[in-house]
Amino acid sequence: MQPYFFPYIGYWQLIHAVDVFVVYDDGKMITNGWIHRNRILDFDGQTPRTIGVPLKKKSVSHTIGEMERAEDNRQMKQMVEMIKMRYRRAPHYQEVMPMLEELILNDETNMVKYLTHSLRTVCDFLGIKTRFEMSSTIDKTGCEGVEDKAERICKTIGITNYINPIGGTEFYDKDEWAKRGLTLNFLRRRETISYPQFGGVFVPDLSIIDMLMFCSKEEIQNILNEYEIL
Repeated sequence: MQPYFFPYIGYWQLIHAVDVFVVYDDGKMITNGWIHRNRILDFDGQTPRTIGVPLKKKSVSHTIGEMERAEDNRQMKQMVEMIKMRYRRAPHYQEVMPMLEELILNDETNMVKYLTHSLRTVCDFLGIKTRFEMSSTIDKTGCEGVEDKAERICKTIGITNYINPIGGTEFYDKDEWAKRGLTLNFLRRRETISYPQFGGVFVPDLSIIDMLMFCSKEEIQNILNEYEIL
């Protein structure tokens, strides 16, 4: 998977479900995706508000590993203050905010290193012990497409069962992967996942920041298991 900026719960369920999580750091930059941005609750407690990391360059001609953060700490401090103002009344604010502030204000400029550090740190916080590997360390010479690259990664690391998010059903076929000697499965989170926010209608699919603010570690650890492997 591409490294994302404080991704939603489904991403963490995938990390939790597997033995090895491969960070696709040499994939192409997705300019309209979630690599450098995400959503939190706005002041009304019901409207999603986008937050994001400013980049020096943002183009599909670059790999994620080539992306650099803009060296504008002012914007990052403004993001921290925005999160503080919106969540200071959340039940787990005092426990979570120091970690988030340290991660957001980390002075690492390479986006992959910046994002991977935050993924590992949140995993440690939640007790997720999954091993991380970097896609860029694996030679993919001769691979023609994403499936070929994924197969090369699996066979190089010794993976026999590849688990992809449920959206991968549009691109990957189990029978085709069986011909490659690999078992393919898809992870689907349960749509019933919810938790108390500030009131009103529950707003799903927000950054893990939101869940960290409203749920205890134990509650999140239980939610991590609310998925199906298909």
